[in-house]
Amino acid sequence: MILQKSNCLLEYFSSIKFSGKFLQNAAAISINLAQLVTGFTVGWSSPIFPLLISDQTPLADGPISVDEASWITSVYYLGGCVGCVVFGRLPDYIGRKWTIVFAGIPHICAYILTVVARNGTYLLISRALSGIASNVLFIVVPMFISEIAESKNRGKIGSWSGIFITLGIALGYLIGTFFHMKVGGSFCLVILGFFLLTTPFFPETPPYLLMKKREDESFKTLMFYRGFRKNDVVSEGFLKEFEGLKTMIVNASQKGSVGFKDFKPSSTRKAILICFILYLGRVCCGLFQMEGYGGTVLNEAGSGIGGNISTIVSAVSVHILSYVSMMLIERIGRRKMMLFSTFGSGIFSGIVSIMIWLRKNGIDTSSVNWLPTLAYTGYSVIAVYGIIVLPMIISTEILPIKIKSLILLCMFLMSNILTAVSVTYFMTIADFFGFYFNIGMFSFSCFLEFTILYFLLPETKGKSFDEIVKVLQWK
Repeated sequence: MILQKSNCLLEYFSSIKFSGKFLQNAAAISINLAQLVTGFTVGWSSPIFPLLISDQTPLADGPISVDEASWITSVYYLGGCVGCVVFGRLPDYIGRKWTIVFAGIPHICAYILTVVARNGTYLLISRALSGIASNVLFIVVPMFISEIAESKNRGKIGSWSGIFITLGIALGYLIGTFFHMKVGGSFCLVILGFFLLTTPFFPETPPYLLMKKREDESFKTLMFYRGFRKNDVVSEGFLKEFEGLKTMIVNASQKGSVGFKDFKPSSTRKAILICFILYLGRVCCGLFQMEGYGGTVLNEAGSGIGGNISTIVSAVSVHILSYVSMMLIERIGRRKMMLFSTFGSGIFSGIVSIMIWLRKNGIDTSSVNWLPTLAYTGYSVIAVYGIIVLPMIISTEILPIKIKSLILLCMFLMSNILTAVSVTYFMTIADFFGFYFNIGMFSFSCFLEFTILYFLLPETKGKSFDEIVKVLQWK
């Protein structure tokens, strides 16, 4: 029934004149409503978990233990591993769009559990379900966007994910700090309702339809996303784009199932190596670890306005500057953004580490108690719009379509396992070595990633896949 309504909507909007850019952005905004909930899940944990272990806990059965809080934090990433394994190949079987829609269901179940939660077990299951949903979305949303967007707008439209995730993080901090836990859960359920009411009615991506040998439907869908009405005469550029898609899909399908031969081209091996560095960098930069304990980290650094308020200031700043990033990503390119992000994140996280070390050694930092908040905000802004978001955009641009789902599955599985382990033992390591050691290692990792990417990462802005393959050839 929904599929029939989706086709009817395609027919209806094909008779109304909208620009292709408008329709691509509308689809991206609709699917990223679920990413707003993903961001909320990440941000909400920082202010709510200290409350859950206190006597003021909103849980009917009383406060949870510190160990329970640690597991509730890390199970989000373990759930992500399950999402990667169980749903990682689903986009190739049922389509990109329907995989995204189905990913909303675990999110809904998770926040129903949050609203009715009486003890830590409810929240443990809730976070695991959110982890499953979030990581399916992290894999498939960039894939969907890269396959509907024009080359000239691909980065800008892909930036909607960063905008909605950072908005979700900011709202998670705000609602988690000032409102009851049930308010946050109810808010997410409303957003997911809008997501489910809009997303199914956008058509599937043209490349997926070609993979399934539905050429006529793919042609109509590409017309929809390029702003042509049903009876319009399409341009030569459109026909050239569609023929290019057909050639790419035919070449991939003629090679049969994925095998060692698909990894033989040097451009493919280099693309996989770049993806490995990018996704490992997402873990080692420390943002996920510090988002979960942001208030504690800033209190350790001597923030003058308090840890929770500082994280709210940081999250709001990150979201506001997301609109600037959306403009910059197509102007200065992916390579420069990544290099700026890795180097800048190394500097700002290094400042936070130094401030913690100074206070630990009894040095008075009250005269610069504004610096931890400034450094943490700068670190969050620069890390999010490079190290965190760009790997999802770059990987969908440089990987061959035949192995794209498999490689992204492996990358997210790797990053989720490592993040789960590092989040679980973040406080243990901090208690043993000091917070400054943890954050100092994050800073070092950022500088190391900068050095590697400087020699390895090409520019992909505005390039077709064939052009990217030529750039990726080992020299």
